Amino acid sequence: MKHQKMRERTLNKLIESGILLISEQGYGNMTINQIVTKANLSKDAFCAHFPAKEIFLMKIISEGIEFYTDTSSKRLQQ
Repeated sequence: MKHQKMRERTLNKLIESGILLISEQGYGNMTINQIVTKANLSKDAFCAHFPAKEIFLMKIISEGIEFYTDTSSKRLQQ
């Protein structure tokens, strides 16, 4: 249980850092080193979750879609 929470926290830090960097400088200019520095994590932590920067981007996109659909669904139910 504790390991799962730590894993989720690491994943959230990476995603939040990635979103900030993309908004500041764009995906093409963002590096894995910048992501892990902003998240205060190691490159190994990034690689444990994502084999490539492109997979990381797909995770950010899927999280955004999930957030949007959940929010839209809740509004429709009101």
